[in-house]
Order: sequence, then structure tokens, then C-alpha cells
Amino acid sequence: MKHLFVCAILLSLSQLTGFAFQQSQKPSADTCRIVFGWKESDEGTPLLDWMKKGGYTWGLELLHDIPAQRISELHSQGWNIVLYQLSHPETVVRYYNQKKRAIPDIDSALKKYISATDGKLFWQNILEDESCGVGLSQEFLSLEPGTHEEAYQMTTDYFRKSVNATAAYGNLPHWSVAGFANTAHILAKQPEIDLLTIERANDDVDDLQTGIAFFRGAAKQYNKMWGVDLSLWWGCVYGCIQNMPYLYHKRHLYVSWYSGAGHFRIEGSELFFDKLTNTPNIVTECLDQFGAFIKSHERGEQEVPVAVLLPEDHGWITPPYWRTTNTVWNYAHIPYRQGQKALDGFFSTAYPGSNFYMDPFSFGKYKTENPPASPFALSFISSEFAPDSADVFRAEYPVPFGLFENRKVAGKEMEEKQIETSEFRPMGNSRWGDIFDVLTTEAESDIISKYKVIIVLDQARLDEVLTEKLNTAMNSGATVICAAGVLKPEHSGLIGGVMKPVIAVGSAWSAPGEAIIHEPFRFIPATLTDGKAIVSASDGSPIVIEKKHGAGRLISCMIPWFEGATTGISNAALYLFDMIISEVQPVMVEGPPVEYLSSRNESEYTVLISNNSSLPWKGKVSARNITKEYGKCTELLTGEPLRSKLVKNEGAVVELVVPAYDVRAVCWSKQK
Repeated sequence: MKHLFVCAILLSLSQLTGFAFQQSQKPSADTCRIVFGWKESDEGTPLLDWMKKGGYTWGLELLHDIPAQRISELHSQGWNIVLYQLSHPETVVRYYNQKKRAIPDIDSALKKYISATDGKLFWQNILEDESCGVGLSQEFLSLEPGTHEEAYQMTTDYFRKSVNATAAYGNLPHWSVAGFANTAHILAKQPEIDLLTIERANDDVDDLQTGIAFFRGAAKQYNKMWGVDLSLWWGCVYGCIQNMPYLYHKRHLYVSWYSGAGHFRIEGSELFFDKLTNTPNIVTECLDQFGAFIKSHERGEQEVPVAVLLPEDHGWITPPYWRTTNTVWNYAHIPYRQGQKALDGFFSTAYPGSNFYMDPFSFGKYKTENPPASPFALSFISSEFAPDSADVFRAEYPVPFGLFENRKVAGKEMEEKQIETSEFRPMGNSRWGDIFDVLTTEAESDIISKYKVIIVLDQARLDEVLTEKLNTAMNSGATVICAAGVLKPEHSGLIGGVMKPVIAVGSAWSAPGEAIIHEPFRFIPATLTDGKAIVSASDGSPIVIEKKHGAGRLISCMIPWFEGATTGISNAALYLFDMIISEVQPVMVEGPPVEYLSSRNESEYTVLISNNSSLPWKGKVSARNITKEYGKCTELLTGEPLRSKLVKNEGAVVELVVPAYDVRAVCWSKQK
């Protein structure tokens, strides 16, 4: 997004030992510290006073050109200092040249900041390099990798170059912000990076739920802090939403926090107050409400029983609905390999509608392109980024008609009429709940074994090392799910059946005692040895095979990569996922599609419901792990008491209404 400056909420402080903090929260609560961007043009505005009054501010993010005396003054007032300064050499040159600003002397800036803060600062040196706010250098975009592995290495080398440029100041905590899911594990893997953050709420990055699954998983895999960058930029109006209704951003805040984000970077703090009148803009209401809420509530530990295991070089992001070709590694444009169609299918099934999130075309086609689209995005690359005129790119509009003359007209009407933006900004729902972390096959055995279900997707190589990791998890009670392609004929001992090395075609399948489902599919014929068929083709061939391994089991799907004939995953694979995941789902909902997730601590169990619909959501929430000792049930945002009842085999059940485009948090607590 456009760089408008930021606030960041830090909720986990384990990596920040030795730094001073303002203490305004209850000691027992999940603490919240916010870092707002500040620059000299904010002098004389109520921004600092507003931060102090809110009591949830952790510090300030500053640019390189703030005078040393002012840095020292701000630091002495108790604010922690974050320096925002890119470090990748070519990107720094391109970034400042594009903005017609002098290229900073990074060495001088860092020495100034270290002196002014007694060395107690954080360096945010990777910031949206591959998304809208900064944009990659032409040098990088001129590379033409030919394979997934080459593109992975190219991207890794880019971030290594950013980190290597900081070597003289390697003892400083390094922060990073990325726009896409496929960079999560690369960033987390760099030992110098302490914090990895995903930019969200921008219409040209992929969806929130999938991003959380990737970044939370990467953070667990490499023991890092993770967070969410909340963008105020909306390319559809070529501007920001500081004076528009904020339910879209409200849902992002609560979903991210309850999902375990340890950090928020909320962009646009110089827009929080009208510079002419010094009056607050609408978005400050949202921040104050959220800040007050998390100061006084505990979210507990997130319930995430399922891991998705991918190879390191997958390069996948949520595919935008308007894209007409399937590629990975973003700007490297590597074609999908066999097995990656199932990634589209699995994640869009887990989070229905998530592939509509990246939507710079929600108003259709503008009659004029002035102002143009964001100059660097998946949907548009302008000449200052393109290495060659042939590389200038504009995605085709999904339909040849639209509502507005141009983006500025759209923005003016939305603000003047106070139209809720959520109607035009889709978010995904949950089929099973937001219960997934994404790991790579490099994850250590002790990390993988923490999950109850492990789903192996894409072309993960089932060699001796990965087999041993999965065996360890299964022996501890985990269920591992693999498909033909990852599974090969030499894995018959694992599978409990012998695979014939050919590909057959089926037209129907069924589970024991259930109706036959008509569906065309391709499969690998197999003969059972010590496994059991839980789905079979109409000719009796086993399609899904179960074999016990220690306290756990391997579920083998003979449909290559789980992929369907007309869908990303076959209906037989979906039946399998529904069956296995439902066994470990902590929460069920009954009602229209909705997003939901859960967390718990010693005395409370909370389910967050995010209604991404234009209609009020009315339904039932069932929390299977609630017992009679949790005798009190309350909706936390309103304080409204709820009537909960225990139901055999379902746990606690409560009926709930969630207003359109809003969130509600159902909390069961132990009565004292």
C-alpha cells in the first residue's frame, strides 16, 4: 500500500526483554502496546496526546530524517523507538528515486538513532518490498527463474541481501513486513529477523485467514514473533478510508488478535486527525474501542489442531479470482506444477470466498484510468517498476462495465454518503473454523508432532527424513493425510496397500454404508494388504485407505494430489477432510456461512464469530470442550449475558445474533 505511516500493537513481549514499557494494562491481561508512526509534520496535532490518553501505546515509528534531539526527547518520554528504513540496496535507490527524494545515508541514520536511544531501538528494514507500498527493484524483476526452486532461491537471495546490508548493526532487533503468504517461511527462517508481519486489508494482497495460517505457522516453526499490518489504503478509491465506516477493519483487528497476532502495524496515523481542524477522523473510534477491549480481556491460547505441510519452494498465494493463468512466486510467474491446483481447492474450501478478497475491481471497470491503479501490484505494474516496456502490466477487468467514472469519484461518494465499505470488500468464511497452521517440510519433528491432524499438500518429498517426522507424529497419536503423488508405490508399507503405477479413471465412489456419489475422478489402482478402505470406487478399488501407526494413523488418498476433475479438490477428498477434521474441530456452527475461531485459558473459553455478510447472522455455536464448570456465558463486546446449555456429545451450545459485517466474542467462564 502507499506508505502513510503506522501503528503497531505488540501483544507478546518475550523477545523485547530489556526495553522500557508504559504500564497501563492490568498485569493479568493480554497486554497491548501500539507503535504509531510520527513525523515532524505531526507536530502541533493531537496525535501524541491522543496516544497518551488511550493508554495502549507502546512507542513510535520514525523515518530516518527526524532530528536527533527530537528522537531523544521522544525516547526520554517513555516511547520505544522503531526506525523505518529499507535496507535492500537496489530497492532503496528505486524507492527514493521514484518519490523524488534524496537517498538517505543509512549508516548515518542508524548511528544517529543508536546515539539518541542509547541503542534501544528496533529496525524495520523489510517493509512491503514485494507488495504495494514499496515495490521490488527493476533488478529483481528482470530475473527470469525457470523452476520453483530457482524462484524460491531468487526470493531468498533478495531477503538475504536486505539482511546482509544490515550486518554492521546486526545486534539490533530486525522487523519485516510482507504482502504475501509465500514469503512467510523465508522471512521466518532468517536468523536476524525477530518479527514477521503480513500486510492485510489492502485490495491487492491475499486474504487474511490464509495469511494468518502461513505466518502463524512460520512463526511457530522458527520460534519468531508474528503480526498483522493493517492497511488503510484502498486502491478502488485510490486513497485511504480514515473517514469511512470501519467495520471491515474492525473485523480484521479482532480476528487477528484472537488468532494470536503478537503485533499490529496499523498504517496511516498522520490521517487520524484532520490537519485543518485537529479533529479526529472516524477510524480513531475503531482503534480506541479495540485498544480498550484488549487492555481488559485475555484471549488465551488459540485452538489450532491441524497443520498443512508444504515443500519450501511452493511459492503459492491465494489466487485472485480475476487471474486468468495459474502461477506461483508472484512476480516470477512460475506456472503451477502438478499438485498445486489442490492448494487452490483446499484453502478456498477451508475459507470459502477467500479468493475474492484480493479485489481491486469491486466497482467494475472505471470509465477513465485517472488516477490509475496502484503503480506496483499483482494487478498492475507501471513503467517505473517494469524492467522493460514489455513488462508493464495491467490485469484485464473481470467485466467490461462499472459503476464510477474514476477512483476519485468512487472515493468521494463512499465518504460523503458514509457507505459501509464491507459491501465491496469480501472476506472469507470458515468451513471448519480457523484451525490451520501452515508449516514447511523443514519443520522439526517436535513442531509437527504438536498437531492432531497433518495434511501433506503439493509435491512434498516423502524421503526418509520426512517419513521419520511423520512416523513420530503418528506414533504420538496424530492422523496424517497424504495423496498419491506424494505417496508412491515404494511406500506400500506405510499405506497398507500396494499401488499399481498407472492412472485409472473412475465415475463413482462411496463410503461403507453410504450412498454412491457420481463424480468423475482419476485414481491409482491399489490392492489392500494391512490397510482398510474407507472410500472405494464403484468397481471396489480402494480410494481412501487407513492404516494404523502407533497411536495414530495414515490416511492415503489414491486420487493424485486430491485434485478433482472440475474442482481444485475432488468430492471424495472433501469427504475425507470433513470426516477427519470434524474429529478434532473444537467448535461447530449451525447457520449461514460465517468465520469463526476459538481460544482458551485456565478460566475462560472464547469463540469469535466474524459475520462477513450484509445480513445479521443468526445461528448456534457449539463448543465441544465446555464442561459444566463453565457456568457463565457472556458476549464480550456488548457485555450481554447469553443462555448456554450443555448438550450430550456437543458440549455447550448457545444461540447468537451477530450484526451485519460485525464481530461477537462468546465467552464461557468458570464461576468463582
